[in-house]
Amino acid sequence: MKPIRTILCSVDLSPFSRREMGLAVELARTFDAAIVLHHNLPATGFGMAKSWEWKQNHPTADAQKPAEEKIRELAASVSPGVAVQTLITRGPLALGIAGLAEELPADLLLMGCHGCSTEEHSSLTENLMRWCDCPILTVHEGDHRDFSLHLDEQQRRPLRFLVPTDFSPAATEALRWAYWLAEKVPAEIHLLHVLGVNPPVIRPLEPVAPAAPVRSAAYYREAVRSEARERMNELVPMAMEDRVVRHVEPGPTEDVILQLADEVQPDLILMGEHARDLFHRFFTHDTAKGVLHRASCPVWFSPPPRAVA
Repeated sequence: MKPIRTILCSVDLSPFSRREMGLAVELARTFDAAIVLHHNLPATGFGMAKSWEWKQNHPTADAQKPAEEKIRELAASVSPGVAVQTLITRGPLALGIAGLAEELPADLLLMGCHGCSTEEHSSLTENLMRWCDCPILTVHEGDHRDFSLHLDEQQRRPLRFLVPTDFSPAATEALRWAYWLAEKVPAEIHLLHVLGVNPPVIRPLEPVAPAAPVRSAAYYREAVRSEARERMNELVPMAMEDRVVRHVEPGPTEDVILQLADEVQPDLILMGEHARDLFHRFFTHDTAKGVLHRASCPVWFSPPPRAVA
């Protein structure tokens, strides 16, 4: 895996930003990375609002100086030994973050989720999941559990990672990140494959003789499970054999993922985002989006692997 050397931490300078920054610092120390602490100021284009109307609705329209003071204060709270650069941009938020991540380039984008009920927030996070070519780590404002990568092994259990897989290249990429993280910190990995509500029937490769007994539906369901387990076994390297717990469960994909998350209580869910083009977003249920908004722990989204020309 490509090492993480630059972490882009985009904050809105609310009180929640300190928690985001704390996690960014832990990651930076673990990966020996630098932090780019970023804040974006909104800007309106011509025809979007009259000047007087903008000033009326935004009495502190020129927020550059207060933002600079707050972001410097946040950066100053970081203990020595972690390189922090502050940056303030102005313009459309999603495009600005995606462009900045590409320009740096960022190896990891860390951002907070302040709720999933508003259309504006959903658009920001989901657009970044589709546009960014680096992994995105999302932290929910409502999640008050500690998320620490600096562990005292005598006092705390290893981290738990939940990695759903549909055996696609994007899901396999997320699993590769889980293995990479598990080499950096003590962790156990819960690998999950969801069969779906109605598992497909496995048809024999060779024609069945007429005299052969008819197999039951339960037989074929178990055959599907067995095939899934075999494919999962192929994904687990020998070095990780004793650190990976395999789960094969039937049901609606999103619900099964979240149900297992309630049981396992993972510190981190790692998922691949592969429905990026309009065609697939229109015809494919976006499981990643559902987990993003409903998970109670941080979620790490990895982009699909780049195609090699």
